[in-house]
Amino acid sequence: MPEALDESDFRRLVASARWGDDHAWRTLVEHWTPRLFAFLHSRCRDPELSEELVQDVFVKVAQRLVDYDERGRFSSWIMLIAINRLRDEMRRRTRHARPVEHETLGALAGSTPSTAPDAPGAQESRRALDDALRSLSEPERELLHLRHAVGLSFSDISELLGEPRGTLLARHHRVLGKLRAFLAPHDPNSPQEPNGTLDEERGDA
Repeated sequence: MPEALDESDFRRLVASARWGDDHAWRTLVEHWTPRLFAFLHSRCRDPELSEELVQDVFVKVAQRLVDYDERGRFSSWIMLIAINRLRDEMRRRTRHARPVEHETLGALAGSTPSTAPDAPGAQESRRALDDALRSLSEPERELLHLRHAVGLSFSDISELLGEPRGTLLARHHRVLGKLRAFLAPHDPNSPQEPNGTLDEERGDA
């Protein structure tokens, strides 16, 4: 295990690493690698992604050593880099995630609009679903994808985004309400409550 280091040690090592001291840099890397991995893995629960992000963090640290203000805490500085890198990666994955299927969106909203290509009114129904997605804010779309396309629990999403689980549940409920409002005119059998309510009240699967 790397020896225990404090902030004064970090300042000394950073100062040396700035001048190309390989031993100082290796000491920083050896000390922080297990700590960064443990933190990142606790948030994303993906060991391969955690290892990748740890490497990314050290790349950014190396690039920014000249900008590090020695009056600040190095531990806070490097952890902030790790947090920002994790959030950037999760947002990137959300943007490139498999879109939530139209049928899934309809079921979540408690609606059953026709989405089969040859069904009567299918084009109008699919357009309504697309409009419903466009009506959502970025945080709402992010939550919808993480929960229903990526398949994360509310607790996992809370860990990833650093937001209270209750806040996410309330946001999810609002998203279902928006979807229902958009889809109800296209579904003559639209119920009074969206199907996602029970899922929210029970909590995470």
